[in-house]
Amino acid sequence: MCGDLTATFGDEIIDVTNLCFGDRSFDAVICNHVLEHVADDRAAVRELRRVLATGGWAILLVPDVEGQSTIEDPSIEDPSERSRLYGREDHVRKYGRDYLDRLADAGFVREAIDLADELPAHLIACYRLEKFHAVEPIFLCR
Repeated sequence: MCGDLTATFGDEIIDVTNLCFGDRSFDAVICNHVLEHVADDRAAVRELRRVLATGGWAILLVPDVEGQSTIEDPSIEDPSERSRLYGREDHVRKYGRDYLDRLADAGFVREAIDLADELPAHLIACYRLEKFHAVEPIFLCR
């Protein structure tokens, strides 16, 4: 199943903060560059944890994790200011390393996997995993 809030990137309209699926419905969940757009990302992460089956896994990717702490201010609505602070006008935050704490707060056992340490350079190039001179980590949750 694939979708988003407007069904732009999939067939289903899905509100990640209020999923219409039962508890433990999925063995695997991939949430790719979504949470930085969601006003209440903590609610979204709790919902993703709720629908993940016992023994399942989730990959919850967010872009450009930098610094120690997440930067966010819900009062900022100006697109140019969001772009300046968060990297894009439709982002509502820029995650820091405390992203892992947010995942743990929702009940996930989480791991950041640095693909630059795991894969040889030719595979990173082949799969175009490097962007802006960095390889994005994989955030694996169970």
